[in-house]
Amino acid sequence: MLGAHGGEAIAQRGNQAERQHREAIVPALAVATEDLDRGQLPAAIDEFRRALTLAPDKLRAHALLAVALVRQRRLGAALIEVQTARRLSPEAPLAHLVLGRVLLAHRRPSEAREHVATARGLAPSDPAPLRGLAAVERYPDRDDRAVELLTQALELAPEDVETLVVLGDAHLARGRVDDAERWARAALEAEPEHADALVLIGHVLLRRGDVSGAREHAVGAIRTEVSDPDALRLLAAIKARESLLLGLWFRVSSVLAGLGPSAMRVLLAADLAQDQPLR
Repeated sequence: MLGAHGGEAIAQRGNQAERQHREAIVPALAVATEDLDRGQLPAAIDEFRRALTLAPDKLRAHALLAVALVRQRRLGAALIEVQTARRLSPEAPLAHLVLGRVLLAHRRPSEAREHVATARGLAPSDPAPLRGLAAVERYPDRDDRAVELLTQALELAPEDVETLVVLGDAHLARGRVDDAERWARAALEAEPEHADALVLIGHVLLRRGDVSGAREHAVGAIRTEVSDPDALRLLAAIKARESLLLGLWFRVSSVLAGLGPSAMRVLLAADLAQDQPLR
């Protein structure tokens, strides 16, 4: 049989191992959160899962894993993770906020609003619940109300990149391209490799007709996260625009060819004249 001192030594070693095990979650969670913020979703998911093997009852890891999963449109898995987070702490603002985001992705805006409003009440100084409420408002295309909420969020945290990006996107949805570009560039100034900011400025440039600039930023976003669905959608929009322009050029060329070579020369001369400075 073990003596008293032997039992105490084993208990101390067990407690020390437990502390080391728990302390290991801190860097793992920090890396996962950084990957999520940069849009590196597969890496973030792997790191969150690793953190949860170290501390299965870590609410933040479950909640942020749900955020990464919902961004990949893995909605069933996201709902499981956020429900686990809520069971761990029913009154945690983060759990309510993420549950609202997941429910909105499931097209359940009324339930989403309820949970996001609860998060807002529990954390009134945090800009994230205001972003959540803005997302709910945008679900029925109430972008003006969303802009009001996002402006309030920006007042709480003027350099918050997520708020800057979502605010720019809300302006772009209303056709306010200048405002959208202003907030997109502010976000990129704060974090030059932020995937969502790169996608936003890409859409702005595409709206302005700068197809090559839009493509450059889409590629930059994909370098940050190769499977980013928003960046892939931007590339699809760029391809559609290029196909439209190419089709238009072929139609114009066919008409001009029917009119003869003189018509083509007139078109080229007019194009060159636009490039000449006035004397």
